[in-house]
Amino acid sequence: MHGYALEAAQYSGDPARHGVALTNIGAVHRLLGRYELAETHLSEAVAILNRCGDQLGAARALSNLGIVYERLGRDDAAAHQRAALAAYRQAGDRYGEASTLVNLGNANTRPGHLGEAYDQLLRATALFREAGAAVGAASALTNLGDVCISLGRHDEAAGHLSAARDIFRAAGHAYGEAVALTNLGRVHGIRGDHARAVGDLTVAIRILRSIGHRYGEASALNILGEVLTAVGRTTEAVARHAAALSIATATGDHDEQEHAHEGIARAQREPLRTTGR
Repeated sequence: MHGYALEAAQYSGDPARHGVALTNIGAVHRLLGRYELAETHLSEAVAILNRCGDQLGAARALSNLGIVYERLGRDDAAAHQRAALAAYRQAGDRYGEASTLVNLGNANTRPGHLGEAYDQLLRATALFREAGAAVGAASALTNLGDVCISLGRHDEAAGHLSAARDIFRAAGHAYGEAVALTNLGRVHGIRGDHARAVGDLTVAIRILRSIGHRYGEASALNILGEVLTAVGRTTEAVARHAAALSIATATGDHDEQEHAHEGIARAQREPLRTTGR
């Protein structure tokens, strides 16, 4: 559908519509893990929309481009999000500000920046709630839960993620529910509730595979591999990590490739056990 819209925008000769159409199709390529195509479309969109003086349109394209760069392991991912955030704040667009804070918080989810990511995601949650955007708030809570896991705040993480899962499920938002379940599976695994972790992650993978979200599937497969390693099911663990590696290699996702390699090495070091199923 966005491809047809892009053709119509090109035919119309309206550069602003062309830029918006490029942003939309670039966002779809990003969700499908086609990062090179996403980068091409989104970079062109930023250039066109800046020339048109469409500040908010350019900010949306920049924020999407920042997500692509994060997946590709580029150091300038956060800089793109900060530029988009400044544009939204200047325009007084609170929803755009909240969305970009989520993306910036994700870009900062790394050692040395977790406190900053936590504050950004907490602020995003508040802005979405003020706007009455329940699904937006659930998205922020999902990522906030992920940061809480990295900070060792497992009870807080479980609370945020359970709330997000319930909101997404009530809204029929399959992707959001799958991401919340993925992160819940991670929490359950850390807490030692391995059966529950496997259950949540298995459902998440099924949803992500059905909607074609390749990054999400790779991430959930890697986490499932870690849980299986923890209970001695190392042959299954290696298989899940290998599947994640195949997806991440095809998409160019740097983080999940590294995650898969580490998981395979860890599983292969562990002795095979028959208990813990």
